Amino acid sequence: MEFVDFRDLTIILGEEVLEKIRERHPEITMDQIRETLLDPLEVRRSRHKHGSELYYSHAFKKERFTCVVVKLNTADGNNYVETAYTSSKIKAGEVIFSKEMKG
Repeated sequence: MEFVDFRDLTIILGEEVLEKIRERHPEITMDQIRETLLDPLEVRRSRHKHGSELYYSHAFKKERFTCVVVKLNTADGNNYVETAYTSSKIKAGEVIFSKEMKG
């Protein structure tokens, strides 16, 4: 399955990763992943996974955040969803994009 992010990058969600998301985070829908990648509230560089970015959007009436972790520019030149989950807060890391920065 392929998605396009707000920068027009193609991001691939493989079957194995999709199955893990469905098993571990059944609250996450494909629509949430698509919307988070296309219209994020904020994107941060991961402090723990080199080459990965964390895309955030509001989830569940703004009480939580949807986080989609994307590995960029892998050895084969593609971008892949590594996981997706909900979180009560946005993790620390360098801000790459923010709707507040955008204006």
